[in-house]
Amino acid sequence: MFTSGFLSGQVFVSPLQMKQSFVHLIVDRSESMLSAREKVIELVNKFQAIKYDLSISFFGSKVHVGLPVPFKERKPFEAVDYIPEGATALYSAVYTTLLLAKRQKGKHLVIILCDGPENASLECSGYLLKDFIERLDDSWTIVYVGANQDAWEEAAKIGIRNGNTSIYRHTPKGLDNATRILIKNMEEFMDAPVSSTAYFFSSADIDSLKHTT
Repeated sequence: MFTSGFLSGQVFVSPLQMKQSFVHLIVDRSESMLSAREKVIELVNKFQAIKYDLSISFFGSKVHVGLPVPFKERKPFEAVDYIPEGATALYSAVYTTLLLAKRQKGKHLVIILCDGPENASLECSGYLLKDFIERLDDSWTIVYVGANQDAWEEAAKIGIRNGNTSIYRHTPKGLDNATRILIKNMEEFMDAPVSSTAYFFSSADIDSLKHTT
């Protein structure tokens, strides 16, 4: 079974972690994702192959926040690890993931994938989350990829830049294409000397994500 390192107490940061690079994947697990279950499992397993420390968080009505796991310690992500349920507590998932990740110094890339807007958060409002995100320094880049919504409008509500936002088609081909573009851009960005970006997606990426059905 998949080992996620889900939050279960305090986290102590070793000095050896101070210059690491981290990828944080935050994935919608609400009931509406049921039709995409197999493709989401494929997406997560492709991210499992990256060389950077990776945390994976999920949200339906409940939020599960993952701790960063080094490549050599990861196990395959399986169907039992992803069972869609409930509504969309997006804000709570992003806020708690960022709050935990801030304890670790380094370069952080956060990727949010969802098929609908926020509708269930109790721990965090959009106003609080936007204020939190806008206070992050240049070691952070937050990316928002949304289906069945105006992704740019929803991302702007929580302080995510337009160039780091795109819509995707919530179909098998659409998710395959989103996975390909996210992995490609992640690898290019994480290997680049810059710490943050305002343009994670090119115009060609956005066009492809919009129209791959």
